Amino acid sequence: MGGEPNLFYTTEDGEHALLGTLIGPGGENLTEKHTAEFLAESQSADLQNALEAARTAPLQIQEGEGGHQLYITVDPNCPFCTAYHEVTREILDLITINWIPVGILGEDSLRQVALIADADDTLTALEKSLGQGVDGEPSDAGRELAERNTNQMLNANLNAAPISIWVNADGTPVKRSGVLDAETLKSLADN
Repeated sequence: MGGEPNLFYTTEDGEHALLGTLIGPGGENLTEKHTAEFLAESQSADLQNALEAARTAPLQIQEGEGGHQLYITVDPNCPFCTAYHEVTREILDLITINWIPVGILGEDSLRQVALIADADDTLTALEKSLGQGVDGEPSDAGRELAERNTNQMLNANLNAAPISIWVNADGTPVKRSGVLDAETLKSLADN
């Protein structure tokens, strides 16, 4: 209704549902309070799910030597992913990046991810494919791994590239879309 979340209340017996604003003692809008609590819990669960999907991605390419883990979805045909890769060059001593190749920008993206999966040196293959692509036909196993990787990210609502996921010092996961600048990336190492 109007793009806003709605909260339904049910009677104890489950026979009736009410839609509307629930007003508590003193005129407090309890629906607004309950909706905010529900959305916060839902978003937290979504972030935990996204973090777990990133951590368990079947195809990850690790780079860097820092103690802080950063997971980044990357589509070989995405110009923003190519730019992001360049930004990360100066922070590899501070952060460990786990590149998660996904094929979300079409069939050629999936083919590129499959070729990366087939490579003996996946980091070099990723770097070659970013922005320029590589020729060749992947193996069936490479295609299957590319599809599994992509589907796992899509099922976790990581449906764009680049998306970055990390855990703050307080233990809460954070998800950001787009290219993060070097200063933001450096600040992750301080957490």
